[in-house]
Amino acid sequence: VLRGRRLDHQNPRRSTLGHDFATVGVDLVREIRLQVDLAARQLQRLDDLVDFRNAIVHGSDRLMRQIEQEGTAKADLRSYLRFRRALEGLAREMDVMVPQTLAGRLGIDAPW
Repeated sequence: VLRGRRLDHQNPRRSTLGHDFATVGVDLVREIRLQVDLAARQLQRLDDLVDFRNAIVHGSDRLMRQIEQEGTAKADLRSYLRFRRALEGLAREMDVMVPQTLAGRLGIDAPW
């Protein structure tokens, strides 16, 4: 299952997580969207954060300014806290959804 895992060499965005979880039979993005609308927004925040991080790492002043002007992200404490809350919430949703989905597919009790 670890062979071909995209998280080993790609950014942890929605598509990467979706691909990797699909290898164990979990349509992560679909399942998260079915949980609550908030989780779908949290997935979007993950992609937003990756885009902003990439702009910073690659030194793209133009893209950083564009992202900040759109209000998607900003290099300040408020933005950091907003991203942190979203990602912590997404992790909590995944921690509930993944074992439930696996249990349903395997016909067993939730593994955690």
